[in-house]
Amino acid sequence: MGVAMRLLQFLKSNIVLVITVIVGFLLRLGAAFADPFLHAWDERFHALVARNMMDKPLKPMLYARHVMHYTDTHWTFAGLWLHKQPLFMWQMALSMKLFGVSEYAMRLPGAIMGTLTIIFVYRISLLLTRDKFTSLVAAMLMCCSHYQLELISGRRGLDQNDIAFCFYVIASIWGYCEYVAMPKWQWALLAGVLSGGAILNKWLSGLLVFLGWGVFALIATFKKDWKKTGHFIIALLACLVVFLPWQFYILHNYPDVAKPEYAYNTAHLTVAVEGHDGDCDYYYRYFADYFGQWLWWLLFPGLIIFIVKIFRGYQKQIGVSIFLYTAFTYVFFAFIVATKMPSFVFIVAPLGVLFIAIFIGWVCQFITKARWLKILVVAACLFYALDPVGIVDSFNYDKDARAAAYNTHIYKHLGEKLPANIGVVFNTPHVGGIDIMFYNKRLTAYSWLVLEDELKLFEQQRLPIAVFDKGGADTLPGYIRSYPYLYIIPEELK
Repeated sequence: MGVAMRLLQFLKSNIVLVITVIVGFLLRLGAAFADPFLHAWDERFHALVARNMMDKPLKPMLYARHVMHYTDTHWTFAGLWLHKQPLFMWQMALSMKLFGVSEYAMRLPGAIMGTLTIIFVYRISLLLTRDKFTSLVAAMLMCCSHYQLELISGRRGLDQNDIAFCFYVIASIWGYCEYVAMPKWQWALLAGVLSGGAILNKWLSGLLVFLGWGVFALIATFKKDWKKTGHFIIALLACLVVFLPWQFYILHNYPDVAKPEYAYNTAHLTVAVEGHDGDCDYYYRYFADYFGQWLWWLLFPGLIIFIVKIFRGYQKQIGVSIFLYTAFTYVFFAFIVATKMPSFVFIVAPLGVLFIAIFIGWVCQFITKARWLKILVVAACLFYALDPVGIVDSFNYDKDARAAAYNTHIYKHLGEKLPANIGVVFNTPHVGGIDIMFYNKRLTAYSWLVLEDELKLFEQQRLPIAVFDKGGADTLPGYIRSYPYLYIIPEELK
């Protein structure tokens, strides 16, 4: 009875936060269910690997059964797939285990992590500012993050991977802030585990929490505060325990694939991988996407107020650490890393949301009599953060989206319509073969036609194949049309 009463009291005293979290979850659930198809880059690849991990979680596979001879280990064609760290795909695989294989179940962990980020932003803000109003505004702005909703929906790369990475980075910073407020080893351990989770989603930039923390741990060491130094070491060891076993595992079992992938990750620093280049203002141009049209301008006055208040009322250690996290992340990816991708800097965008909330809170403190005006100011900011006009426009599918939805309907039922002895499909549009394998476990699909020499080997094996006919049977090469074990799929794809 006592627990129930305390819970009821908490809900009553935090009703705005509770409503914000509920609305945030509904928005993110809506984003997860928005599109009934897999998006081109890179959602469909993540989805297929996660689907295959349902059966073999320790062996990530893109093509579970290659029937063609290949030596290419490129991530768009690989069998064994170590292109990304596995944690976010394990989460997707678990969700599909529980709720069935679908693009919606695959996106559900992203919706949950996005919702929890709202709570983390609130707590980080509260521990920093000790101001409930500012913290609620930060939570509401995070709730309405249009950019995060697009990541969850898969419309913006790198979809679930970046959602998970941002979640674990912010979660580790939250754990650290709780530790600063209450320096117990349990909080240090949790922050370290969450940082390890961040690395196990993307890579070593998941160590970000140790940057600010490390500065203060070093100061504690000089002051011979061995307790705080020990807590820092506990966190670092916990982080290592989380992410290192997978690295040892793949290096031991799959060294020929793992080593090139590590080299590929390192190349991002010096080479614009796959043409993803940009100038030093690359991420600055994305601020409107991260925070909302016009709203992003509030970031700069909010940052000034934040810096001033670090020394005049805010929790200094948390404030200095947050400044280091945001400044280092922006400088590192904008000026040092050669490869530029939109979401690299988004990992600290929730901290940027906090700066905007600080400015809004500062403005609203001067509105003492006209409460309706304060509500109007906050509502206008939430409008620009959410961008409801953009959300409505996104449901007016363009030609490519309509074609993707149409083709996906065919892909989902292809396994039922093909003869039972056919397990290989060729000639899908673009990379539609990845989609086919996601929806149909028994099929192996390719987005091109098999070459004549390879087809002769198939004929020796009496291997039945199915082919999409993109423009009538006469458009297929003669060697394909004469193949004795050929099945031409009657459905036309767009």
